[in-house]
Amino acid sequence: MSFDSAKNDCAMSAAGRLQLALLRFLEAEPCVQAFEVLPDGTVDMRYWGGRVILAALPAAGPERAEAFALRRRHAKAGRRLLLVPERRLTAWPRRETCRIVAESGHAPLAATERLIVLEAIEDAGGEACLGDLACLLPQREDPVASILSLVPAGILRIDLNRPVSAMSPVSIFDPFAPPRG
Repeated sequence: MSFDSAKNDCAMSAAGRLQLALLRFLEAEPCVQAFEVLPDGTVDMRYWGGRVILAALPAAGPERAEAFALRRRHAKAGRRLLLVPERRLTAWPRRETCRIVAESGHAPLAATERLIVLEAIEDAGGEACLGDLACLLPQREDPVASILSLVPAGILRIDLNRPVSAMSPVSIFDPFAPPRG
């Protein structure tokens, strides 16, 4: 299983559906700058505040015990491994929203188009609907993907916990602003 990561400018391979969901989440999260899968299956993630090692935590089965054993091995080596619960990665609509955003990363905007989008968001009070922003780019083959490509680029933010629609609120991402909501 793999997908093409615009954030890392390479194809990313996943060992299974749960790791693929984790990689797509990292691709869609604007505060994540880059990530790579390590030989033990964990993921080294770099973000605005530093770096952390992650792995998906299955809901049940022998893979769950393996994830905890992996965390213990990392702890013995002096590293902290964060386990992301399966329900957080695979719940609707987060899974689908992350997939859509991750797959939109290769529709980048020219600088002038980017300015048009950012100015429209500012003019709307800091948040605008995805459909309204897409209407500003009629020359684009897929204007929604073009707008969404700015999310993995760390320029815009969209709520990953809601389904993507024309009414999805989009805002400018500020890595130094306190978390919303």
